[in-house]
Amino acid sequence: MPTDFSDASRQALAATTFLAPGAGIDLLHVYGIWGEEQLSMAGAVEKAEQYRQRTELWAMTSMDRWRLDIDLAGHPVEQHVRKGYASSGTVQFAADRKNDLVVMGTVRRTGVSNVLIGNVTDHVLRTAPCDILIVPQNA
Repeated sequence: MPTDFSDASRQALAATTFLAPGAGIDLLHVYGIWGEEQLSMAGAVEKAEQYRQRTELWAMTSMDRWRLDIDLAGHPVEQHVRKGYASSGTVQFAADRKNDLVVMGTVRRTGVSNVLIGNVTDHVLRTAPCDILIVPQNA
């Protein structure tokens, strides 16, 4: 279950625990680092690595806080943080772990915001190596 720590992701996790009692859950957050390539090209490789480490620590801490109020009793849970693009990172993770199902929360975006922001859910739907369950926010 990929998460961006949003309410939509929280609702998807709640749906997962309801629909699949006792199922193991892989929580995944894929993060990107804005400006990393520019730092590396400027010779600031050490600074780029420090930035990556701080971002990864932030992601792990955020995931811990995000799931605090969600009852995951009876579900073996593993938390994963990966660097990359959310859509391709989610698909690759599901393939590597041989997941049976990817559950995603989504916020409906249309028009210009969908084009400019992109649509992680759409990419995962088209390319994931397993079944997908999409849980719309406030469904």
